Amino acid sequence: MMMNLHDYVKRHYMAGDYQEQASAYRENDEKVLSDYELGYQQATYDHEKGRTFRIYPYRVILLLNKISGGRLFEIVEFIRGYQDKKHDKHYF
Repeated sequence: MMMNLHDYVKRHYMAGDYQEQASAYRENDEKVLSDYELGYQQATYDHEKGRTFRIYPYRVILLLNKISGGRLFEIVEFIRGYQDKKHDKHYF
């Protein structure tokens, strides 16, 4: 059964049937913000809505990221973006 599925997908791929989906995926991929940018954007949103800034345990997350072999990289980058916007001197 898996071989049949593989052959089916390969046949359609070789015929170019997936080109439209691949180009749509690439277009969406370019619009996706990085984790850093998402954190930066979240801090901006919090400030604009009059919310207090969130407190993230950045050093703890850094340590856990190191222990886990980089598995928390996305969280580290989000917090870094949030903190950078929070401490931006031109922000206030």
